[in-house]
Amino acid sequence: TLSGQLQVAGAKLDGNSPLKIMGKGYSAVTKNNVLIKSVKDVSAGEQIDIVMKDGALTADITKIKENG
Repeated sequence: TLSGQLQVAGAKLDGNSPLKIMGKGYSAVTKNNVLIKSVKDVSAGEQIDIVMKDGALTADITKIKENG
């Protein structure tokens, strides 16, 4: 039924909400309000912002290690 399909879709959306994901221990890391997706997006000496479920942190990059 349409009602059942809407409930399933709503549950999927709820499970993928940023706040639910952050509740599992993940965070969003940004530099100048742009999401950082790679260590190549930052340089030593720069500041980043880390948004968590209950607040935010500002951190200075002192060292970068790439995988591989």
